[in-house]
Parts: sequence; C-alpha cells; structure tokens
Amino acid sequence: MATKQIHEYDLATTIDASADFLLIDPASSGSYKRISRSTLLEITGSPVGTTDTQAITNKTLDNTNTITLKQSLFTLQDATDTTKQARFVLSGITTGNTRSYTLPNASGTLVDLASSQSLTNKTITGATISGGTVDNATITVDSIGEHTSAAGVTIDGVLLKDGVIVSPTITGATINSSSLGSPTISTPIISTPTVRNWNGWLDAAETWTYASATTLTVPSDATTKYAVGDRIKLTQSATIKYFVIIGVAATTLTITGGSDYTLTNNTVTSNYYSHEVNPVGYPDWFAYSATVTGFSSTTVALTRFRIIGRTLLLAWTISGTSNATSFSLTLPVTAATVANMFWQSVIYTIDNGTAGTGAEGAIIASAATSMNLAHNDNNAGWTATGTKAGLGSIEYPI
Repeated sequence: MATKQIHEYDLATTIDASADFLLIDPASSGSYKRISRSTLLEITGSPVGTTDTQAITNKTLDNTNTITLKQSLFTLQDATDTTKQARFVLSGITTGNTRSYTLPNASGTLVDLASSQSLTNKTITGATISGGTVDNATITVDSIGEHTSAAGVTIDGVLLKDGVIVSPTITGATINSSSLGSPTISTPIISTPTVRNWNGWLDAAETWTYASATTLTVPSDATTKYAVGDRIKLTQSATIKYFVIIGVAATTLTITGGSDYTLTNNTVTSNYYSHEVNPVGYPDWFAYSATVTGFSSTTVALTRFRIIGRTLLLAWTISGTSNATSFSLTLPVTAATVANMFWQSVIYTIDNGTAGTGAEGAIIASAATSMNLAHNDNNAGWTATGTKAGLGSIEYPI
C-alpha cells in the first residue's frame, strides 16, 4: 500500500470512543501503538464541548475561582426527579455593574414578595408599613418616641415624643369593645367622658410603708396628691383596712381609723385613696376610745366620729357617777388652730339625776385636744355626786 500523508485520509465526522483509535510513534520503542480518545485525554467520559448540549455530572467548581454568567438562564434539577426544576434568569447586568447574591442557608420556605405567607421569628428594623393590616399580632415597641432628635416620631398623624402623645389633643373620642389592658396615659385631656363601674377608689400606684401606728411614709411630694379628709383603703396581712387622712406632709400621711382599724408594722399592699365622700366599702363612721374625766365610774354608750373634708362631726352618749364639778372627753382629732374661736353645740345633760334646763352646751377651743361639757352657762355647774350624763353632737374643723 502506497504511503499517504495524514491530510490525504478521509475526514471522520464521528469518533467511536471505544472502537476508534489514534496511532502514536513512541520514540523510545520505534514502533507505532494505538490509543483511544479518552486515554489520550486522560478521561473516562466524553470531553466537554463549549458549544455542545451535554449533561455534566460529578463536577466541583472551585470556590477560589470566579464564575461569570452574562444574560444567562440556568436550570437546577432535583437529584432524583428531573421534572422538578428551579430556573434562574440573570438579566439587567450591564458593563460596569457588579451584583453579588448569597443564597440563604435556611431550611424553611423563602419569602416571596408576591405571595401571602406567615412569617415567624423575624425582626423588622426600620420598616415602613403602608396600607397593611396587622391582625392578632403582639408588637413590642422599644423606646418609641425616644430619639436624639427633639422632634419625636409621627405615626399616622400622631406625634410621639419620649413615649408621650404630644399632638393631637384627643377630645370626644369613643373607644368601643376594646380591651386596653393596663395602659399608662400621662396628662391626658379628656372631654365629656363616660365612666362606668367606677367604685370611687384611685390606685395610689406607689409604695406606702409603715412609719407608726398613725403615719405612713409615701414618695415625695404627697402634698400635690393627697389632702386632709381623703379616704384610705389598704391591705395588711390579708386584712382590708380603712382610714382617713388628717395630716399631709411631703413624705408622710397622718391617718386615723379610730379604734376600728389599726395600722401595724406589716407590708402595705393594694393601697388606694379617694377624694370622694363615700367610695364603695368605706365605713363612714369610726368608733374611738375617749378619755372621760369628772366621773368615778362611767358607761360610755357611744363615742363616734366622721370626717368630711376638713370638718369632723363628733357624736357621744356618756353617763356615770360624778365625782367632780367638771365633765370633759378627749377628741379623736386635734381641733384646727383658729384664733379667738370656739365651737359650741347645745346638748342634753343630766346632773345629779336631774335633766338640764336648756343652758347646757359642749365647747371646743382653738387647737383643743379635748371638749368640755357644761350643765349651765358658767361652763361648769355639775354636782360632784350622783348620776351625771351628757349626749349630743358637734362639728369642728381639723
């Protein structure tokens, strides 16, 4: 057979990777040997063609290199079901623009901007919600309105600054079928409100502590919150107790419950106050243990008092065996200091078994701690023996 040049052989249009071979002439052996295409390329599969449509498997793209996709569409298929595919299109990338995308490392469903989805365990920072509805959500707001800027923050037309509604002023508002929980509303302006089921008591919303049997220590300044005559309701050792304020200082409330209620050195809880005359549960009248003079023995049928504002109404019924020409009893609260003033009331008396004739009276002097009872206009007149009695009522300022 005549010798041919390589270019004189027919051009093969296909190559059988297993049956077709190439001849090589190893210089060391001096004889030709055949070699397959795959052996020549040192691969077991088919070579990758730059323009061929091929399925590529078991390839690792080294993350130290950069793979650039331009105006490309690529498809990811499920490992076991090729009908399940995810298709990606990269578009709008022009010269001079570089975009970096990181696929999320998550086992849940990715958020789709156009789909209705339930989101959990998400923190939204600096978000603007326009035209949306938030249903059945617990929203925790941290330091709303507290900003380095003095301007505050405006939410749907409401200006908040340091957690306080600055504007607008809310008047004539109606809140229907709403549960507000325990909100704190600072210095509101409420016009023509309708309040239902109010029992007259105000939550003190502060700590009261025992100071003595007649005094409570409270935060400053009590003079801006409490007044003489205010009613007090508190609990000590599971017992509800009622008192009335008879003195107010910056951090001290002086109180009395007569002999019916005693303040003890125990923790004070459920503490309320009222400016009302008759809040629910308040006893109105208190008994007290008066010290009576002018008797060798007495029967005290009644010594009670009530306070309305700064006025105390005292009622008493006392009888016994006289041993002096005087008759007095201590007051439940010291009288107010009013210069050149006496408080006097006509009473009913019995002296040495004989009823009075109309000149009897009870007299309380300015700043007095006790009251004198008279059987005649001499502010005395009692017999030092026999039955002596007095009953009546008197009002005086405290």
